[in-house]
Amino acid sequence: MLIDIYNLSTNVDADFSVEGVIIGKNKPSQNWHIAGGHPWYPRAFTPAKLIDYMNDYTLGIGPCGLDKTKGPDMKIQLEIFQRQVLLAKTSNMPLLIHCKRAHKEVISVLEESDFDKPVVFLTYMRSEHFIDVLLEKNYYVSFNPENFDQPKIRLAFRKAYEKELIMLESGKSEEQMTRLFRQASGVVGERPTTLAEMVESNFEKIFNKKAIDLKEKFEG
Repeated sequence: MLIDIYNLSTNVDADFSVEGVIIGKNKPSQNWHIAGGHPWYPRAFTPAKLIDYMNDYTLGIGPCGLDKTKGPDMKIQLEIFQRQVLLAKTSNMPLLIHCKRAHKEVISVLEESDFDKPVVFLTYMRSEHFIDVLLEKNYYVSFNPENFDQPKIRLAFRKAYEKELIMLESGKSEEQMTRLFRQASGVVGERPTTLAEMVESNFEKIFNKKAIDLKEKFEG
């Protein structure tokens, strides 16, 4: 089974995060997707709703997590996140984490739950030092190359690349994807094909699905 990495949506523009569709107004997606209750929109989430939206095309649970900059009281966010961690664990699915200024709390929940499935922290924006904490625990870290104008993000990306724990948020089109991959490969001083091989491999480890051959987009 081939899955196009750049078409796997993690965008949030609705109360309930399943490729941006609003719970109750659309049927579960028949495209590859992730499904989760975003911490910004707790009123839209119940475990039953999430389970209803999970199907054979669901690859993981998320974006879910904690956000101290936006959303309801942290106690409410924490309860919802804990329930999704349990669901991901019992469903044998990876977690895709939205986290803002709450990395310690998120890690604490994961460790208290003995969560042993792949974990991806989305859109890393913390310091180059905190990345060491995530990498030490073998968590994958996803970067948006458009943030590489910040030195701390470039350094964090290099560290994650050395540990082979990177993912890229690569846009909505093939043209945008190839541009961002070339940008990211310049940060680590590698060919785009080398970076593509690592992202493909990590994708398959996280989601247990075969990805498309990204290398062919940079060859020739």
